[in-house]
Amino acid sequence: DKKKVFWDYAEKAIKSGMGDSDPEVRDLSYSALVKVELLKKDLSEKFIKTLKKTRKEKYDSIKKEELVRIKENDDYYGGAGASIKSSAKSPTSPVKANGSKKKSNKSNKFKINKRPKDDVSDDEKTQADKLRKERAEKEAKEKAERERKAKAAKEEAERKKKEAEANKKRESLEKKRLERERFAAK
Repeated sequence: DKKKVFWDYAEKAIKSGMGDSDPEVRDLSYSALVKVELLKKDLSEKFIKTLKKTRKEKYDSIKKEELVRIKENDDYYGGAGASIKSSAKSPTSPVKANGSKKKSNKSNKFKINKRPKDDVSDDEKTQADKLRKERAEKEAKEKAERERKAKAAKEEAERKKKEAEANKKRESLEKKRLERERFAAK
């Protein structure tokens, strides 16, 4: 059945495009997914429900732009494509009924240079960086506190050692003095 083969091929192409590391390829795949959503909702839902937050937002913005572009094309063709001269026209270079080309509405505002596995929004990245920085500052403070306490303990031990040595010396001198007094008294 040709329809089944077509939709299987479309599904594989979209799946491959959405997993591609090239952001332009992913954007084109999202654009194709918008059109599939208009024609076969159940197939598109399978892909849309797997999108992470950032990718879903990107898909929604591409969808919005694509729907505007499709509406504009319908207006050029006299509504519902009634006066289309050729059905093989590229979607990025639509032709008016009188034959003049419409300027491409494609922009690079959807460009994201992230691989799918690195799909993190700027806010999430900023927040993660902030948490990492706070953690590093906290660890640095804790380390400084530990070093300060260790230094204080070492100084206290040295003070006690000197005090003990001074006491021992005082006792030794006192003992010698007492021995001299006893010896002198005899």
